[in-house]
Amino acid sequence: MSRPLAPGAEAGPLTKGPGGSAIETLFLDEFLIVVLKPAGLHTQPPASRKETSLLDLLSRVHGPSVRIVHRLDYDASGLVVFALDRRAAGPLGAAFERHDVKRDYRALIPIPLEPGTAGIIDAPLRAVGGRTTVDPSGDPAVTHFRARRNGTFLGIAACELEISLETGRMHQIRVHLQHRLSPILGDTKYGGRPFPRLALHAFRLSFEHPMTGAALSFERAPEWPGDHGETHA
Repeated sequence: MSRPLAPGAEAGPLTKGPGGSAIETLFLDEFLIVVLKPAGLHTQPPASRKETSLLDLLSRVHGPSVRIVHRLDYDASGLVVFALDRRAAGPLGAAFERHDVKRDYRALIPIPLEPGTAGIIDAPLRAVGGRTTVDPSGDPAVTHFRARRNGTFLGIAACELEISLETGRMHQIRVHLQHRLSPILGDTKYGGRPFPRLALHAFRLSFEHPMTGAALSFERAPEWPGDHGETHA
């Protein structure tokens, strides 16, 4: 039976993130689990296997059948869904490949934009050696953005953007914003200003349950360091 969980609920007693903080679970049934990944945690085990991943943590509680169907950058935070058995993993993974799953993000960039300002970034991307660059001969990539509010975050004036993707290339949001507007706060890999964390958060996740067909949608707003928000759109 599906169990949407109350805010702050835990997936289990061993599901702890960096620093021992609990991993919040938003949904749990026999097929799926939706959790809130903190920044600074791998979605799946890195090649070195020296660091624990979110997949490792969930497998300790829910067993070895937990399967990954999509990823979120190590430095980013936000909503991630895992399949709890292979029956759900196949169709859910296929839904991600078809871009039938809607993922929306928020990010901070250190330039002011009028709230409500919107745009589309259409720039092909190529991933090489763990980095992504804009390349006319690369894979098609399209990002939509809208300025949500301007605010001050640990003394840095920044604009919070709401972002959606038509494609899902590696580091797509990070590179597209760097190319068109500004690097994300904390994204030192792509020239961003120092910040306690990468200011990128997957705040909304919407998809069809692969076994029941039910429409599911989950949302968790980011908690930015030193947030003193101002104008909303």
